This record gives sequence, C-alpha cells and structure tokens, in this order.
Amino acid sequence: GYIAAWGGHYLTSNVVWASSKEPVGSRYTVLKGEFGTNLLTFGFLYNMDDHCDAVEVEDVNATVHSQWFTEALRAHSPSSHGIVVLAHMDYRDELVDVILAGIRSVVGVKMPVQFLTGHSHIRGWRRLDNFATSFEAGCKMDTVGFASFDKVATGDVLDFYHADIDGNTAELASAANSTKAELLLPDGENFLAALRSAEDALHLGETLGCSAKHYRNWAPLDQDDSLWAYYANIVLPATLFEPSGRRQWAVMGTGGLSYDVYKGPFSRNDAYTTSPFGNFWFTLKGIVGAHLQELLLHLNGGEIGIDVRRRLSGHVATPEDRVPNYVATGPLEEAKTYDLIYCDFDSDRVEGLLKQILGSVLPSRLHYRPGSNTSSVLVDWFRTQPCPHEEHTFV
Repeated sequence: GYIAAWGGHYLTSNVVWASSKEPVGSRYTVLKGEFGTNLLTFGFLYNMDDHCDAVEVEDVNATVHSQWFTEALRAHSPSSHGIVVLAHMDYRDELVDVILAGIRSVVGVKMPVQFLTGHSHIRGWRRLDNFATSFEAGCKMDTVGFASFDKVATGDVLDFYHADIDGNTAELASAANSTKAELLLPDGENFLAALRSAEDALHLGETLGCSAKHYRNWAPLDQDDSLWAYYANIVLPATLFEPSGRRQWAVMGTGGLSYDVYKGPFSRNDAYTTSPFGNFWFTLKGIVGAHLQELLLHLNGGEIGIDVRRRLSGHVATPEDRVPNYVATGPLEEAKTYDLIYCDFDSDRVEGLLKQILGSVLPSRLHYRPGSNTSSVLVDWFRTQPCPHEEHTFV
C-alpha cells in the first residue's frame, strides 16, 4: 500500500491508529546521505483536534516525554550528524520549542536540529538556539525551500542556511545553474500542451487588465510592493464593499493568496493562480470597532484566554518584517459599529474568537454578495485597470 511504499520513511511520530494505538507510519527514521551524512528524522503533527475517527493525534508534549522518543534519541544521535524534524505546524508555533526542549533534554545543546515546518502557507525562518532553526517554505509549489547547515560550529554558534526559490522554471533553472530549455523534457512539453488546451477551453488566457507593478505575496505590509496591503487596502474596498453608507471592515487569513502579481498584463488565469480557493463571503452586522480591533489582535496571536490560545495552536504575534496571519481592510474607530466581512474558510476561527470577545451570542450570519469570492474580486478589480495602450481613446 501507500504507506509501505515509503519503505519506513512515512513518518507519524504522534499519529496512531485509533483501533490499535500503533503508529500509522514510522515514528522516526535515519536518513543516510550519499556522502556519509546521517540525519535522525521525526515527523510531527500539531495538536489537531478535528482529525478523522480512524486515527488519534497524540499530544506533542506527551510524545516528546515518551519512552520511545527518549530511546530513539539515545540510540541514534551518537551516530547522527544532526536531527531533522518535519513538523506540520507554523514555523513560529510554540510546539516547535516544545519538541526542541524534548530533544535537548536528551542530546544536549550542541546537536544540530533543523525544523522543516509548514502549516500557515507562508515563508518564514527563525533561530531557536545556537544550534537549531525553524524554516517554512511557502506552500503548494509557490516555493522550493533549500536548507543546510555546517557540520562543525564556528565558535559557539552553528551556521544555518536557507533559500526560498520561487516555483517557476526560470528561477528553478537559475538555482540549478541551468536554463529553462535544459529543464524542459518531452514529458514536460506534453504536460504544458495539455495545460494550454485546458486554459483555452476555459478562456483563462483572457487579459483582464494590467498591473502597474510587481506585488510580492510575502512582502511586509509597510512595503509598497506588498500584495497583501494592495489586496486589503485597494482591491477589497473597491470590489467588495457596497456604497450603502454603512461602515464595512473585512478580515482575511493570509494563506488565501498563493502567488505574486507581476507587472504587466493580468489574465483570468493569473487571478486564480494568485487566489486559487474561491472562498465565499459572510457578514455579521453591527459589530463595535473596539471589538473588531481585539479580534484582529487575537487572530494574530495576542494574549487571550487559554481556550482561545489552544485554538491558535501557539501562534505568536508577528514581527513587523513578516506578513501577519490575518490582514484587514483598514483602521477602525473604537466607538463606531461596522459590518464585519470574512470568508467561509476563516469562519470558524473568526466566529469562535468573536463569541469569546463579546461574551454573548453573535448576530445572525448572512451570506454576503452571492457570486463574489476571494478570487473573483481580483477579476473584478483588474477589469478596471487598463493596460497602457488602452488608456487613450482616439475619436
């Protein structure tokens, strides 16, 4: 079967079958490199509570204090050059620190530990201690991440390296010191031809308008090429809000956009590449601005009660040089009331936190602007952005 085909490399350090309590895959493995490098490798899932009934997800803290974990570290770390932890969790998640503490309690402070994380669909890196780092390399092939570290430290700090390579053929060819032509094989040409045929059938190549500049998905909000600032402050107000006189405020998780917007012609295909999910909109009417300010703080990991902290799975507030977990359409006046707009993917988290903030039942949730979604707003916006040669009409 599928798991057996991985030859012991399908890792489920804290996921077991509900019926037998046996691990779904292997608890760990030792990866052996071509040139003699050995890496003791684990695979952790965050403390997921909405998993399917066929499995159980063991608590991460309990797992790193279990007998098998300690024995694996003692048996294999002496012959390993480092430890790799594949972790389905945000690179900033406090569970990363829990796992590292469990490792350090057995192997000491100078064993190299590289976390390869991924859950929040963003690019990020942080140093955990002098001999450990956490690296998250985007999502869905928008990024190919490359990580490495020295075997021997210079002084008391080990050097780690990482790179985010954009998921397109030109960037991949450059990273491999090659060319696009050399990377393109006959099977690839056939695949591209099939893609173009599907694009033509769906009219995805239709040019909607043009972008005046390159907007980067991972650029911090205060930079003029930030895609999320552009989407939240310009696109959404122009295409989503209604000219009704009611104050509106939208919030959205930053896993919702997956690719940059490039300068020049922007097609329907570009719209759904940038925003592939097409999540529809809900609205809650008459929410006080002060409560919405608190909501955004909590969505991005601000100090809250224990139940809400568990929902956030340990995410901490985002430094200014990173894109936060959630962005919103603009500033709020604390005493004014607003209609809150959010997409269905974010609904459980937004509504759950807001219930705790208000301490009461929420107003009735309404489906907002049927037919509009997180992708169609880009289509609507770029239809209003003519390309340079279309800006002048001659009579």
